[in-house]
Amino acid sequence: MIFTAGIIVSVAAGNAYLYPTATKRLMGQYLDQLKRGDNGGSYETLSDREKEIVALIAKGYSNKEIAEQLVISVKTVETHKSNVTEKLGLKTRPELVKYALKKGLLQYE
Repeated sequence: MIFTAGIIVSVAAGNAYLYPTATKRLMGQYLDQLKRGDNGGSYETLSDREKEIVALIAKGYSNKEIAEQLVISVKTVETHKSNVTEKLGLKTRPELVKYALKKGLLQYE
């Protein structure tokens, strides 16, 4: 591996350097995640309550209905939903439903 003076100066200045093959591999993995609908976060990072909220949202329940079913406030449901979307890199309720479908999280009785 040969490092040029420019690379050494750049790293010494606090910048990061990745060998081109490592960059290519990381970008490939990232693009694969995007194709699978993985926006960065992992379902495993969600708390049990957040997972419960995701399932209920995906089934079409409103925040009020979820709050009543779980005996929590609507504000708490909204907070959980906000945390979930942030952790998973999602923006909207429909994106959350799509994520749940792709992950096979919907189980109907």
